[in-house]
Amino acid sequence: LEFRRVLFRSAAVLGLLCWRRGLLQWPQKRHWPALTVVALLGCAAPYVVQPVVVNHQGGAFMAMAVSCVPLLTIVLSIPMLGTYPSRCQLFGVCAAFCCMGLLLVDGVKRQIPLSDFGLAVTVPLRYALTNTVIRRWLHDLPALLLTCLS
Repeated sequence: LEFRRVLFRSAAVLGLLCWRRGLLQWPQKRHWPALTVVALLGCAAPYVVQPVVVNHQGGAFMAMAVSCVPLLTIVLSIPMLGTYPSRCQLFGVCAAFCCMGLLLVDGVKRQIPLSDFGLAVTVPLRYALTNTVIRRWLHDLPALLLTCLS
């Protein structure tokens, strides 16, 4: 019940801000599938998964997983947006994959179950997918309105 109140109040404040800035508009029909993906994968699902992983492995482990969002966004932007990384970004992606490998090795040494690894990986993957969906299909919506609708 408390969550509903917070959600309603947050939506009301964002809606008021959109209205004051003249951004309050009903999205077009073509926006709804992408908005659904953003709401479910980028907003709802991570807030279910993150507390579970934090409860099992601690906040630092989850924070390390979430730090992979930029890396995964670059990787997903190749097939979804047709955007290829620059040499500098490519170097960063390769370095990040090496660091992720070190985290995996550390996790195995600490005997972190594969289920927790799997759950932790889904969070940055969902955020990265959400980032690319927004860039591909929702780029024409103002950020404040997109946040309010999400």
